[in-house]
Amino acid sequence: MRACDLESTAGYVASKRGSDGGYLSYQYMDMFESAADDTFYALATLRLLGREAPGVEATEAFLKGLQLPGGGYRSLLVAYYAVKALSLLGARPRDPRGARSYILEVAGGIASGGEARGFIAEDEHFLEDGSLKSFDEAQLISGGEVPSPLLAASLGLEALSLLGGPPEGFAELVGGVVEGYVERWRGSAEPTLDSVFHALRVYRLLGREPPRELGRYVEGCESEEGGFTVRPGVETRFLEHTYYGLRSLSLLGLEPRRPRRHVEHICSCQNGDGGFRRSPMLGLSTLENTFYAVAALVMLGEAGGGEGLEGVL
Repeated sequence: MRACDLESTAGYVASKRGSDGGYLSYQYMDMFESAADDTFYALATLRLLGREAPGVEATEAFLKGLQLPGGGYRSLLVAYYAVKALSLLGARPRDPRGARSYILEVAGGIASGGEARGFIAEDEHFLEDGSLKSFDEAQLISGGEVPSPLLAASLGLEALSLLGGPPEGFAELVGGVVEGYVERWRGSAEPTLDSVFHALRVYRLLGREPPRELGRYVEGCESEEGGFTVRPGVETRFLEHTYYGLRSLSLLGLEPRRPRRHVEHICSCQNGDGGFRRSPMLGLSTLENTFYAVAALVMLGEAGGGEGLEGVL
């Protein structure tokens, strides 16, 4: 059985640190500013591996600099990952009250079916020569950062839990959003594993008991060959679904049936640079997939040395 080389994984993560103190999977001559999500993935991976992140003062300054003068952010996802990454450093946003207000407004608006404010590309996203200012702007313009109501509810609730807790009205809103999704899943709509995970996380954060059928659905996504699939009966296995599957089982108090097969599947996704690609097929390493792999290995008891999953995931 191929084993993962986690020593080289730590080196891969460190190599993605930019001069601005943040991290980016596709570092190339400091052409782009670092990204909020990649910075969280890098810090979390190093924490799970029991490694100290270098130059944390600069990283903290980068993350705090992502907050706009009025207290908001370029998008809900930028806000979410910035708050999460700062929490790993034992820090808070430059303007915590402004961050809280922004997340409440945007996450609440999307969760309640309103417009996805904060996702429209404007001139501020470009440099004078017409090139994009950062990787985050590229994600904004592509539309890839506009979350569903369920995702907005999950991200908003978790971020607010790191900023003093959600107000009662927001908690009621996200609880209703999740119940609505579950009812549709009981009807004709078929969920994906990641959507079930986000529903389970909302249940956990709200201290509510999730429906038992969600556990059966997650178990149905566990592949005989190792890893998890996006839906039961699908053959393709990506690392993010293995992560979502194992996290979901953990939230439900359940154990995976094929832990050794999962480890083999994860290690088959490692590249020679120490990072991980999305599947055993050929592909480039990313900080996101590397985080999924290391977090899954920690949940399977095959990695560790850091502080475990509490406070990281």
